[in-house]
Amino acid sequence: MFRVALFGHSFVVRMQRFRSDHPECMNRLPEDCSLETKGHSGLIFSRIFADPSKYLTSLKGYDVILVDLGTNDLCDKHLTPSMMVERSMELVHLFTEYDVRPKCVIFLSVLQRTGTLRQGQVPLNTFNHRARKYNAQLTERVKDMFPKVHTRSQAKCNHPKYNLDGCHLTDEGLQVYVSNIVHIVVRLKKSFDQGKI
Repeated sequence: MFRVALFGHSFVVRMQRFRSDHPECMNRLPEDCSLETKGHSGLIFSRIFADPSKYLTSLKGYDVILVDLGTNDLCDKHLTPSMMVERSMELVHLFTEYDVRPKCVIFLSVLQRTGTLRQGQVPLNTFNHRARKYNAQLTERVKDMFPKVHTRSQAKCNHPKYNLDGCHLTDEGLQVYVSNIVHIVVRLKKSFDQGKI
């Protein structure tokens, strides 16, 4: 069995609900492949670092871990994209420290938003600029430092695919999100079968 964990924030939680209502969205997954969701809404790197065992113990035994984090962190005025890249690298080191040893780690790119954020957070344009910088810097960093750590882009979700809050996906947006995840997993399974990961 090829085991994949999707670890992240509210998109992951909402995906779990969506797949419960629309089981057909997982039809393209190979039969000998499992995809499980881990994490919770609002999850940020600092919460993981404050109590690593709470989050990382559940990630043991997976062949691949897909990481969808950084969205909520990038709302923080005090964190730069470069600092976020360092936190992403720290997470990879924590995996080893807590005996989480997947064959491959994939960081999903942070999606840009279409609406204003909550009071006290960075403005929308700033957030989207930060997201672009984080994605670009993370891609370079993992390519240079970790041959078994990669980044994968997500198909852009345009305005109709977001709720009015501009942050969370509609059912149409979730369909795109799930399709992206399944597509990545299918490709990873093929690479796994060929001995490439």
